[in-house]
Amino acid sequence: MLLQVSLIATWYMVGLVWFVQAVAYPQFARVAIADFLAYHKAHTTFTSFVVLPPMFMELGTAIALVCYSPHDRGYQIALGLVIVCWINTFGMAIPAHAKLTRGHDAAVIRRLIRVNWIRTVAWTARGLLLLWKSGN
Repeated sequence: MLLQVSLIATWYMVGLVWFVQAVAYPQFARVAIADFLAYHKAHTTFTSFVVLPPMFMELGTAIALVCYSPHDRGYQIALGLVIVCWINTFGMAIPAHAKLTRGHDAAVIRRLIRVNWIRTVAWTARGLLLLWKSGN
């Protein structure tokens, strides 16, 4: 049951991070500069409600899977991938968003898109790993 909950939370995040990578972040560069602050504020406000609950669920289940199977290398790697996503989120993405609260900045938007690839790859790898684990 724990693995299934982790799979659901992870694949939710995989879909979300690909949407963010392919649509949401590139859209920042297309918003009129005069409209950017309002657009960005709405994005960050609504995204928090969509992202935080499954991120916490995923972290909790990742830790629990390692606690229940401490010698399972797959679960250890999966937890490591969650940690990569959290470090990227709080160490790179959120600070970039904080800069964007001051206004449109093309360089920050490009950096945000670039560093988001770390989360995109990590969450995708985690999703595939857990999918493989669920079949074994």
